[in-house]
Amino acid sequence: MIEDARLLRQQKNFDEAVLQIDSCYTICKSISFSKCSNYLDIERNAIYSTILESMISKNSAILEKNLYNNFLSVTDSVFKFQDKYQSYITNRGLFFEHLNKSYQIMVTNGESNINGNPSGAMEALTASKQLCEKFTEVSCNPRVNDLINTIFGKLYETMVD
Repeated sequence: MIEDARLLRQQKNFDEAVLQIDSCYTICKSISFSKCSNYLDIERNAIYSTILESMISKNSAILEKNLYNNFLSVTDSVFKFQDKYQSYITNRGLFFEHLNKSYQIMVTNGESNINGNPSGAMEALTASKQLCEKFTEVSCNPRVNDLINTIFGKLYETMVD
């Protein structure tokens, strides 16, 4: 059954892999004279770690499309997942690396679009600010507020014109 769970994980059939590994735990714990194998723990950790990696990859794809609101929403889901299953996840630092990398991408996108696409720059910088305020693990750039104020001024001037 553990081998089946491993194969399901490798096939990215995560729901079935989790069900399979949970069944293994149920069977193992119902047999009083048996001790659960370490392989069971190892596979469970691999399943949840792989799920986290997959969620982060999908979230990165959302960011590449500059869908900042969707990115923030999915980031919340990824955080809840890694928080709920933290004792099973072996690569928790990956999530915080993802947050910092994403933050830098948003700030860079915002800075590079200030003149050409001020509303896009505003979206990127506002999202980066929200990410920074929500997660203390993100290394925040103090210039973001100044950039947002600059863009707001440009947007206001455009609106007045």
